Amino acid sequence: MADKVSRCRLSSQAKCDTEGVSPKSAVSTEVTLEVPKVSLFDQKIQVRVQGLPSSAEVTLHLTTEQEWRRSPALFVSCSHHIASRTGEVDLNTDPSLGGSYTGVDPMGLFWSMRPSPSGPQNTRMVVKDVEKPVVYILSVYAGHIELNDLHGSDAQNTHQPLASTLIHRFVKSPDVQRIPVKEGRVRGTLFLPPGEETHQGVIDMFGLAGGLMEARGALLASHGFATLCLPFFNYDDLPTNLDGITFDYFEDAAKWLSNHQAVRDGGIGIVATSGGAVFALLMAWKCPEVTALVRVNGPPFYYFGDLYWKGKLFRRMLPIDFDKMEDHGEGMDGRHAYACNQSGFIPVWESPVHILTLCSDDDGQVHPILGDQQRDMYPEDKRHLLQKRGSKSRVVQRTKQRELCGHQWVSGICGRHPSSKTEINLEKAPRSRIQMSGHQMSVQACQTAPSTSVALSRLGHLHCVLQRSFHTAPCHALSTSQSQAIQINPTVTLFDEKVSIKVKSLPSNAKVTLRMATEQEWRRSPALFFSCSHHIASQAGEVDLNTNPSLGGTYTGLDPMGLFWSLCPDPSGPQNIRMVLKNVEQPCLYTLSVYLGHIGLNDLHTSQVTHQPVSVTTITRLKKAADVRRIPIKEGNVRGTLFLPPGDGPHQGVIDMFGSAGGIMEMRAALLASHGFATLSLPYFHYQDLPRTLEEVQFDYFEEALRWIVSLKCIRSGGVGIVGASTGAVFGMIMAWKFPEVVAIVHINGPTFVWTHDIYYKGKLLKDCKPFQSHLVNFTSEGIGFTEAFPHKKEDVIPVWEGSSRVLYLISDDDQQCNPTFGDELYTMYPEDKRHLIEVVHYPGAGHLLEPPYTPHCRHCINPGYNFEMLWGGTPAPQAAAQDDAWQRIITFLHKHLP
Repeated sequence: MADKVSRCRLSSQAKCDTEGVSPKSAVSTEVTLEVPKVSLFDQKIQVRVQGLPSSAEVTLHLTTEQEWRRSPALFVSCSHHIASRTGEVDLNTDPSLGGSYTGVDPMGLFWSMRPSPSGPQNTRMVVKDVEKPVVYILSVYAGHIELNDLHGSDAQNTHQPLASTLIHRFVKSPDVQRIPVKEGRVRGTLFLPPGEETHQGVIDMFGLAGGLMEARGALLASHGFATLCLPFFNYDDLPTNLDGITFDYFEDAAKWLSNHQAVRDGGIGIVATSGGAVFALLMAWKCPEVTALVRVNGPPFYYFGDLYWKGKLFRRMLPIDFDKMEDHGEGMDGRHAYACNQSGFIPVWESPVHILTLCSDDDGQVHPILGDQQRDMYPEDKRHLLQKRGSKSRVVQRTKQRELCGHQWVSGICGRHPSSKTEINLEKAPRSRIQMSGHQMSVQACQTAPSTSVALSRLGHLHCVLQRSFHTAPCHALSTSQSQAIQINPTVTLFDEKVSIKVKSLPSNAKVTLRMATEQEWRRSPALFFSCSHHIASQAGEVDLNTNPSLGGTYTGLDPMGLFWSLCPDPSGPQNIRMVLKNVEQPCLYTLSVYLGHIGLNDLHTSQVTHQPVSVTTITRLKKAADVRRIPIKEGNVRGTLFLPPGDGPHQGVIDMFGSAGGIMEMRAALLASHGFATLSLPYFHYQDLPRTLEEVQFDYFEEALRWIVSLKCIRSGGVGIVGASTGAVFGMIMAWKFPEVVAIVHINGPTFVWTHDIYYKGKLLKDCKPFQSHLVNFTSEGIGFTEAFPHKKEDVIPVWEGSSRVLYLISDDDQQCNPTFGDELYTMYPEDKRHLIEVVHYPGAGHLLEPPYTPHCRHCINPGYNFEMLWGGTPAPQAAAQDDAWQRIITFLHKHLP
């Protein structure tokens, strides 16, 4: 996972991811927050603050909003520090003197998070969607401020941060595949690490909450384990409660995973918590495929309903003495409710399975002495199976800290959950809040201490240590206000999908400004983009972008997606920036803020006046559907990335190419795959071991790429399509001319002739280049335009009409690189009986960079392929309309004309 440092300088007021809170104008120093931009959830990160007054008292404040029982829940923490003489605070060396934790701990702000003091406290952080990051807001305040003052029911929210930034933590590495599983009776999700080699296999299970929990499985896969997250009730078509479970299901799951082609031979492991650990013990006893087991806070006996296997009674239910369940005010304590002597223990010692049992001494559900009792049942000659490799530690490892640990200590940087409401469905069992117990600091130490790390798998006697396993949730909305509610529907969408934005509980007929912000990468540096719109709230105090027009800002009129396509570079920075979405595995995150009054973008970012938002939220836009597979390609000379829709196919096949910037651009291909096309994103120079310059490219490369993709079993027979932009469209035209396998081509703002270099094929000249005329180049203050610089003759045009390929030719009429008359010229050169094969579409006011919908307009920027400023043309509103229409045409055209 990349570890880019995000620097948030508040003096510029526009170079950071923030809660939407501008700095106080009285701050005279440049306060800087430095944190890793992106990290895996189990990676430690360094947090440093610079530019503070010497020896100043400061508070660091961390928040995230998660989902709990289908409602948002705010989790918060804070720490108190004294800045150094040089005005710095470094969490690696500077202790917290108060707040949510004390002492030196670089991750203290994360594991000490707890529910907001103003809300219910019996909430638990649970991952719902591992494809999206967990998003935190980190802020620094002057003075030592307590959480109750920031979030308590009496807090007035008058504290303004000196600096704020967003932190993104992923529970799944981007190169890990997530594959829904529905094989026979088995349900769940398989997470596969990158690479074609086989991997150690693991089954991951949780307890009586039911359903599917994927976060720990995703993290295990991020550490190299092929992991099956296995639900066993209350999921898909599985039994809705424990009564319908049979052991056959678990046996099927063990066999299925061990036989999977991606799983290494020799046995699989299991990581299981609570009730899942009981079924895991039974599997370790009866399933020969299981060779290693990690049990977390689970009893050594079976205590659910009678369990059947192969139609016969396998294990009887252990009676529960509900009179011994105690209510201590935080929930039901069930640790003394199970009356079991050692004869009722699952005899797992009969199998040669290596087991690591992790017990919390303050577990409110499973008595910790049970681990000791189970160990006593092992014959002396088998107790080595219960020891950590290379350690004399017993299976039940205790420390003073562990004496205060509770039932749920599987989240290395999450605060404890002394109680949470879990629905259980055992006979006579009440549906009630369950006491998990545990002291927060001790839970953290147990979850992260190397001596008690989850030691998994003597799979072929390879001993692996997983330093942490977590379950925390991604953030769909970060709100700083409970009164002004922002409603986003849906909260998570594909990049090319529309969203509905509504704001409620505003003053009647109030003037309102909405501001959108996002950070992307441009030329290896972070680049901020902003937009805003002005509205008048209804008499009911609502603004709905579907019905309320923008009266000013970066766009005007009625457009529910106006805030997205009208994004422009930070007003205080360079304007010649293009939003290029580099990593399609990571979502695009937008911060939406609401302000009272009509405020211009320059006033928000360059004014000395502090503007306080009344509400803030985040919007997640996915660059590819979660079930689309991304496969790097290195076949013969062909390089690129193949994006495959879900299912075995065959799918309609597409090759996607861009222009003279070089390298690889995957976003359009990822979106095409999200619409059902198996798409090869094909670079042709300045990528890996491909030629470094465009002039070195030969046509044989494109033939090889075409032959490769049509040979794939997942590609529907009968031909493929091409989507090409600019120079990529030229190579696409030549392919459509020469190869009958190309049955459809989308040509986006490219010439109809060769304009870069002579094209050779099999050692011979195929098409010569029409060099530009330097005296016809248009030199402007915004960049260079080549619209008139390529005079040519009709015989220079690539005779694509000689083939039978369908052509969709998209033309931007304000293109300052490619003359918009080229498409009309090509149409006239088609014979009358073949003109049905070509469609030419013009877009007035649009420029050269015709990209997927809602991508912000870029009028000019540096072309990396030539390293000079290019004038692309166009204006934002016509560009947005063109991109929206063009994308719909492309999808329809390909679906219609590909076999």
